[in-house]
Amino acid sequence: MEQKTLNELLTVVAKSMGMTIQDYAKNVRVPEYTTLRQIGCYLARKYFPNMRLRPLCAYMNQPHGTISLNQKTASNYIDTFDSVFLEKYLPAANAVAELMGDPPKAPQLKGDAIAIDILELVAHILNMPKEAYTEKSRKRNAVHMRFIASILLREYMPKLPYKEIGKLFGGQDHTTVMNSVYRGWRLVSTNADFANKYKKCKQALERDEHKTGKETLTKKAA
Repeated sequence: MEQKTLNELLTVVAKSMGMTIQDYAKNVRVPEYTTLRQIGCYLARKYFPNMRLRPLCAYMNQPHGTISLNQKTASNYIDTFDSVFLEKYLPAANAVAELMGDPPKAPQLKGDAIAIDILELVAHILNMPKEAYTEKSRKRNAVHMRFIASILLREYMPKLPYKEIGKLFGGQDHTTVMNSVYRGWRLVSTNADFANKYKKCKQALERDEHKTGKETLTKKAA
């Protein structure tokens, strides 16, 4: 069963990159194939940590040492937020998570919150101007607001494309948005201040405050 599931996992990774499972074993030294093997190794070891390396060696026609190197290289790219790698990794990771039944279902909101409402609520809770979403500011508060909004949009509106989220942030490309989501989730688990801000926004959203927050902003503007 594990062997069958490994096959499915590697197939999903390859498909997300427009490739096939046979491409893992091709001895082609070009970035596209190298990245495929790195992502495949990393996700396979993530979901099957107790699996021996032999099955991966067979799929990729590589020795144990190379398989381990692929995994370590992928981990390093993720930890250093390499945008070129993340552009390939994040869609693959999302596809594998869905295959493995890993992600929770999107929470249900009360009312009819839409993307703009979520952005306005986050700005309201964090006491930040809405204009900060589209500005190029690298100040911590502005960056944190964009990260939190990106996370909540993906959490509550999973079908909203990264490209569309980027438009809400002044025309950011989809890779930048994907990077924001990834870095935001890392901060949730590593930065207490950021995690507290995220929890406040999430709790307010679930209490149906996307409308009251919007009304408050409207009153302030008046």
